Amino acid sequence: MKNLIEMYVVEGHKACDLACQFLESRGIPFKKIVVGIDMNLAVEMWARSGCHTLPQIFIGYDHVGGLPELLDMAESGELDKVLAEN
Repeated sequence: MKNLIEMYVVEGHKACDLACQFLESRGIPFKKIVVGIDMNLAVEMWARSGCHTLPQIFIGYDHVGGLPELLDMAESGELDKVLAEN
């Protein structure tokens, strides 16, 4: 899938859980990368996104941002457009 969604999360983190629930409710497949206490994954996330907050969401190679940006993309129709570009 060209536009695979990857999301760095911490289990039990409210924004992470909401982002996962949002994608699941829309039937949008995604890969959940559970950072937890794995510093290697945290460093990978920071290097890819430049951000230290969670969740961090990518569509393909493009950094989307966090939950607010994901919801903004969905509301504007941009999310559906990007995902349809497969």
